[in-house]
Amino acid sequence: MVIRPIKRFILSITGMVIKSYLFIKRATSSPVAYALTAMNSAGGKADTSGSIPVEYRASLMNSVETRADMTVSKFSLILFDFDKSDIPEENIAILKKFVAPAIKGNSKVKIFGYTDKIGPDLYNKTLSTDRANAVRDILQTQIPDAMYEAFGRGEDVPIFDNDIATGRLLSRTVQIYVETPR
Repeated sequence: MVIRPIKRFILSITGMVIKSYLFIKRATSSPVAYALTAMNSAGGKADTSGSIPVEYRASLMNSVETRADMTVSKFSLILFDFDKSDIPEENIAILKKFVAPAIKGNSKVKIFGYTDKIGPDLYNKTLSTDRANAVRDILQTQIPDAMYEAFGRGEDVPIFDNDIATGRLLSRTVQIYVETPR
């Protein structure tokens, strides 16, 4: 797996310039690697690097709303890599373990795909539809009797601030609504 810099910090503190690079891999339990260079005004320089242990936990964002005629379960838990619609094995396991049990044979499942704002509108609309369809295909193999609808929202309906990197990352997702009659 390729490690790439995601942030570069340059600080100037009383004649010292500190440059550091934070490298991350895909969100896993792998440690975060870092490199730090400090330089003083006289040109002296010190370098260090290492790793920071990380305990990664995917948080399952789930809510359940009980109405008079149905129960609506809402899930927002799958993130996609940039410009991708394929679902990694760990996310397939999350869909099977957490979402599939909420779906019954008489459920209506609505899946909304999203993207960040990078790229042309039409391309992002297609990518978001592909993401929703990928999730639908996995869930449909688990509970084939339910009714499924997949929608691509693209970047038209921003769910996070796309002016910051974290917001763009979190926008590469799907939201799943499971409506089950009572």
